[in-house]
Amino acid sequence: MAFHGGFTSEETPVRIGIVGIGFQARGIFMPCLSVMTGVELAALASRREETARAAEKKFKVPCYVGWPKLVADPNVDAVFVATPSPMLEEIACAALENGKHVFVETQGIMTPEGGRRLRQLEQETGKVIQFGYSRVYAPIYVKMKGILEEWRKRDPGPRLWLLRYYYGEHLMIHLLVHMNGFVKAVQGVGGERGQAFLYEFDNGDVASVVFTKHITLLANMERLEVSSPTAALAANNFFELRFLGELSETYSYEGRFDSVNETVWNPSFAAPYFSGSSQYLHGTQPELEAFIDHIRRGGRPRANVDTVEHTMYVKRAARDALATGERIVIKDYIAAHQPT
Repeated sequence: MAFHGGFTSEETPVRIGIVGIGFQARGIFMPCLSVMTGVELAALASRREETARAAEKKFKVPCYVGWPKLVADPNVDAVFVATPSPMLEEIACAALENGKHVFVETQGIMTPEGGRRLRQLEQETGKVIQFGYSRVYAPIYVKMKGILEEWRKRDPGPRLWLLRYYYGEHLMIHLLVHMNGFVKAVQGVGGERGQAFLYEFDNGDVASVVFTKHITLLANMERLEVSSPTAALAANNFFELRFLGELSETYSYEGRFDSVNETVWNPSFAAPYFSGSSQYLHGTQPELEAFIDHIRRGGRPRANVDTVEHTMYVKRAARDALATGERIVIKDYIAAHQPT
């Protein structure tokens, strides 16, 4: 079945219901919705009576105690699921079964069974289901992917990827899958202080990924570099993108600083001001805008059931590879862990 959306008029707002009123809802979803056009906050759901009444008073919309009433509310067109991870699959499935479009906060597929059920419901209902993998919508990585595609046309062949980050392992795996395609095999080494993984991709690319533990989330440090013998492309902390061309000219030990072509991009902070905010640069605002656009015009999100399910399997395989020291072939790993 086609993924159709369901809105024909730009003037009809998409009515949003949010399950969960914790940090994700208050700190991310609501600020983004407040500056978006064509959307309307219609309902909330909380686990506790007292928090539901407080939220109802503050946000001036109905707030249900428990999520089942929200996903069944006929005045809700789309459900944002912002609950602890063990609940994501169940709520997302129930929302689809009730004819709602669904945006699932972050790692929304936790089990093979959940992935199979969500795919089935997506096909049966034709509703949009999107997952909160903001990196693939971050402007710097959108630009990076476009440059990479043009570069591959000029210079075919495998690339070497280097990635260092301090949080969000699933986000990083999904970003690499979005850039390169599916993962072929994975190896891992490390311990309590951090790990390093080697990912092999179906297209021949190889990525070295380093994750250091116990760094505060306030430390904004994320670096992604891709290179070949002809050039290098590097993104740094959402704010800088560099393309270094004609690397062959740098092999000499001469101090020829004028021999390398380099282009640097930085985000603009001109009006509208929100486009220069952290929410926008990290991809959260663009991914929510993309979700609403899919509801109106159809099409399948970049962070869809197939890519997110693959990310889940790769993450699990990486953890197993770390524990055993073995190279794990993802196709065989998925086959061995398919639900019966």
